[in-house]
Amino acid sequence: MRIFSRYVFRQAAGSFLLILVSLTGVVWIALALRQFNVVTSEGQDTWMLIKMTSLALPNLMAIIAPFSFLIAALHTLNRLNTDSELIVRNLLERAMLARVRKPADEAGLDAQVETICSTLAATRPTAVNLFWAIDRMKRLYGSLNGKPLAEIRERLVREAILVREEDIAINRAIGSHWAALVPDHKTVLTHCGSHGDG
Repeated sequence: MRIFSRYVFRQAAGSFLLILVSLTGVVWIALALRQFNVVTSEGQDTWMLIKMTSLALPNLMAIIAPFSFLIAALHTLNRLNTDSELIVRNLLERAMLARVRKPADEAGLDAQVETICSTLAATRPTAVNLFWAIDRMKRLYGSLNGKPLAEIRERLVREAILVREEDIAINRAIGSHWAALVPDHKTVLTHCGSHGDG
């Protein structure tokens, strides 16, 4: 299993187990409370109540597991959707640096930068801000043609930091404008929201 597959599996499995245990616990408590009067009226103790209601746990879990799996899958997909924009944006600088460190020649460097940009673009094909950042980095790289490698690296790092700071500022501005439209004590569910570092 590759790193990404393991990450997704860990996220989904963790969510599934947490939701399964939580929902089963809630349903079990409701069942135990329903049986409480029956058991106590017959003079049985709490241990007998726990033993009797625990017999229903396998059947409860069989009913609850599909719902838990659905909720865990939705949670994991939402988390990946939310995390990927931040991760990809932050990795843009690192990926550029890692590939630019030891180019074989200028043509090799150009190919490496193109590979980095196309790989990053493929991670989020609908993320407008990602393409804005990639295009900006490509334009800067194109303007540095023939410059020493150290200068290229230094300028790309500076630009990547600026891109990140500007994107966070834009997202915070979007959030503040939206906040004025949301009434007090109300929430908004966004499919692809504005993110910052906080």
